[in-house]
Amino acid sequence: MWKATIMRILTPILLLATATLQAQSYRHFPEADVAWNETHSTITVAPGGAFAWVDCERVVHFASDTVINGTTYHQLWSRGSCHGYEIPFMTDPWDYDEPDALALLFRQDTVARQVIAYDTLAAQEQLWYDFSLGLGPYPATIDNQLVGDLQVVALDSMELNDGWHDTWVLGMVQNGILVDSAFCTVIEAVGSTFGTVLPYGITMPFEWSDVLNCQVVDSVTVFPFGGGPCDLAVGTPERDAIAAIGAFPNPTNGVVHLSGVPATPLRCEIWNTQGRLVRTERTTCDRIDMSDLPPSVYTMRLVGQGDGVLQVLRVVRE
Repeated sequence: MWKATIMRILTPILLLATATLQAQSYRHFPEADVAWNETHSTITVAPGGAFAWVDCERVVHFASDTVINGTTYHQLWSRGSCHGYEIPFMTDPWDYDEPDALALLFRQDTVARQVIAYDTLAAQEQLWYDFSLGLGPYPATIDNQLVGDLQVVALDSMELNDGWHDTWVLGMVQNGILVDSAFCTVIEAVGSTFGTVLPYGITMPFEWSDVLNCQVVDSVTVFPFGGGPCDLAVGTPERDAIAAIGAFPNPTNGVVHLSGVPATPLRCEIWNTQGRLVRTERTTCDRIDMSDLPPSVYTMRLVGQGDGVLQVLRVVRE
């Protein structure tokens, strides 16, 4: 009987200790000495005007911190190397590098287990990752283009080279029916299996694909489990050579003027939120008329003569 009495006393203590250990096991998002290697592929337009399939291998890495309105944010920069083929016959290949450019600003709240991005276009913060979620709807994060349809359908864990990480399996639910049960996975302290900084955000992989290849922290490969060295020698850093290209007014109800563009002719591509190319202009790109486009947020890519992406801008059409 005395054993049963002791167990009744010890059980709540053991449960409390277990809960404490679980709370302490949270792996926060890395804030220094980390980089990711990702592959993003999409249908775009070849230099000759034909449709093409382009594969871009990118490295996302840290730069120095910046302070906005008294809040410190970490800078993530991205550079890449791309290879394209004209479709449907995969002919006339060409290559170009993406110069090093600012991809994202973020900070984190380790108590709430949230990572918060700073939306430079809207000049406000927005949720990027929430590592405390349960089953149910995936929230409106800065990269979630499927709000209302994207759901956390399973909670799991994954062994990586530095131990176990919690994971959130995302699925597509439409009209109450699960239509894709393993759409994407969010990994604690790593990010999304679609990649850390996405061209189009988390959306259905239609005519493109996004893959996180590896993550390295303190020069050690963490993701994937058993993976070899993470290739970070992708593209060429050209941050100092990038012109400070800006768009104004932004938001706009029609015409957008670009400042800081080089004198040489550019190709200006405008993409919608579904990842579709809606317009290509071959001008100096100093004046773009968007008055015939429906109100939305558009991605504007400025491409140089050598087919290198000089700048990527987000423009709001009111």
